[in-house]
Amino acid sequence: MRLLIEGINPMPWTAPQLGTKRVGGKVVPITFPKAELAEYQEAIHDTVASAVMEKGLQAPVFAKGTLLICEFFFWRQLESYNSLATGRKVTPKQPDVTNMLKATEDALQGVIYHNDTNNRVVSGHLIECGPEVEPRIMLIVNVARQPAINFGNLLAQEVLKKGTPDRTKTVWIYDGSVPKDEGEAKGFA
Repeated sequence: MRLLIEGINPMPWTAPQLGTKRVGGKVVPITFPKAELAEYQEAIHDTVASAVMEKGLQAPVFAKGTLLICEFFFWRQLESYNSLATGRKVTPKQPDVTNMLKATEDALQGVIYHNDTNNRVVSGHLIECGPEVEPRIMLIVNVARQPAINFGNLLAQEVLKKGTPDRTKTVWIYDGSVPKDEGEAKGFA
């Protein structure tokens, strides 16, 4: 599935705001998303939900439990403004693509996929960013096929063939070198 969203400027996820509310006579802490982020996620959700319905598809498009590969592409418009302190034109810094990915991935829950925990491979690409950029988001979603081989175990077996790492360490880095003899550390640092 390919999806192109025009005219909505991708926004990075931000830490929630903190507040309090009364529950059973006690004041308890709560968190809630910043209004700007909540508006962005609602706009994405509603726009895509409308497009899904127009195509005659059922939301979520992919059934509960379907494992997915999702690729996000972002074009972010940065709005320049004049600084009150200096009077100079200021353009905000480039956003973190992983935060844009998180905000958008969360917004598509219940529309494209049931829950983003089923997204097994997720990548984000910031294609263009600046004041003159037309904002858009493209998403490519594919069903993840179970590989015939468990690549994680295969990789671990291959690494261990090169030599046994020092078990007193927590992290091993294999530099790819070939051991000269059996008594050597066999490439592990």
